[in-house]
Amino acid sequence: MDLYKLALVDDEEDVRVSIEKKVDWNALGFEVVGSVSNGEEALELAEQTHLDAVMTDIKMPFMDGLTLCGKLKENYKNTKVVLYSGFDDFELAREAIHLEAEEYLLKPISAKDLENVFGKIKENLDREFDERRNMENLYDFYQKSLPMMREHLLTGMLEGRLSEEQAQTMIVSYGMDFIAPYYAVGVFRLSGVGNKDILKTQMLQFSLLNLAKEYLEKNIKSYTFMYIDSIVTIARLENAEAIQEFVYHMDQVCKMGTRVLAVNVLAGVGLAYNSLDKIAVSYEDAKEALEYRLVIGSDAQVIYLNDVEPKTKTDFLPELQGLGAIIHSMKFGGKEEVAVVIAEYAKELKEGMVSVQQCQLAFMETMT
Repeated sequence: MDLYKLALVDDEEDVRVSIEKKVDWNALGFEVVGSVSNGEEALELAEQTHLDAVMTDIKMPFMDGLTLCGKLKENYKNTKVVLYSGFDDFELAREAIHLEAEEYLLKPISAKDLENVFGKIKENLDREFDERRNMENLYDFYQKSLPMMREHLLTGMLEGRLSEEQAQTMIVSYGMDFIAPYYAVGVFRLSGVGNKDILKTQMLQFSLLNLAKEYLEKNIKSYTFMYIDSIVTIARLENAEAIQEFVYHMDQVCKMGTRVLAVNVLAGVGLAYNSLDKIAVSYEDAKEALEYRLVIGSDAQVIYLNDVEPKTKTDFLPELQGLGAIIHSMKFGGKEEVAVVIAEYAKELKEGMVSVQQCQLAFMETMT
């Protein structure tokens, strides 16, 4: 470790020279970097050079040692100060303690006194420097961990594991610019990518992630990250109507991704909600919007749930005329007629804007 920097302050030069020659300062772990005649000069030195320790006489012109000690403790609280005097004065000693000086010595000062005092000061400085380095290391580790911690927070909100209060507290502690009047979630997925080449799929996903982050975080207030097999964006909206701008930018990413990656990039966008604990609901909306592609056969790359979801939700399947026609054609018609009737049945489902669950129910009934 480097030597600690020490300054000697006394209005008598021969005293300063004597103190400097009394001990091997380097062996004690110190380097005498300054020798000045009063407190004002010592303060100037402290401004120019970060001093770890100052040894000063109390009685000096311009600025005495007690005043110097007070100013050093005020402006450079980690600097250790040793006061000495030729007077055995109780009031001076009490004032030295009040100013938090490390030691108050009486002249004549022996080499043993200096070795004992500065040996303790070195131990204290070593401990403080180690603690400071540990805190710096912890802070560096914390800063490096912040992106991962923020992502875990976002994942917790997607999964609905955090209350509004918990989410707000963590957002503040992680230094995130996240609070907004409304929130909406968008989900990207790659279409037409086979499962055979897992590495290629992962590389495409990371490429899309980088493209989406760069574009979206430049154009709207949002956080974009990888979640399971999808890329998720949480947008912060100024009002409910801003959802249309979000849908537009999601569509732009899909178009850019499809062109750059040479695979079809699809997206679903959930409804906008005005509380953090509803982010999980918007995420489910976005996934449901993607499922509607199977029902409506849309050519659009982005589907906004509000544009496709039936306005009146029901668990009951509306009566579909096409099912009876399929049965009739299978009994009495030819192969071509059956194909035509099935296509009409599919068209009936799409135009009826049934929900995904209702569509599944219709398929089950058809198969039965």
